Amino acid sequence: MSGIEIDWEPIAKWSAVGGVSALGVYFAYKGDTKKTLEHMKLFAQQDNYMYWTLLFLKIDPLIDPVKDNPEFQQLLQEIDTKFWKNHIKIKASLEEKGLL
Repeated sequence: MSGIEIDWEPIAKWSAVGGVSALGVYFAYKGDTKKTLEHMKLFAQQDNYMYWTLLFLKIDPLIDPVKDNPEFQQLLQEIDTKFWKNHIKIKASLEEKGLL
């Protein structure tokens, strides 16, 4: 199937999970650093996302064009920090309720 060009933007826009981060990855792949950072800033404002999203943002080769960008690295750190703060709050809540 090589040689087939897929337009991922409409797919990413309507993605039920991580649409904003998916668009960030898409624009990184396309070499558009400005749009990548815009979408990652929007994603950094979200409160609930799955751990796998965080993992893939760190290792996805599609991110390679921006992975060394200082602003991208700062956004990744913010996203990571927010995830773990939420994780701690959720864990404490579940423990308080005797569910863990």
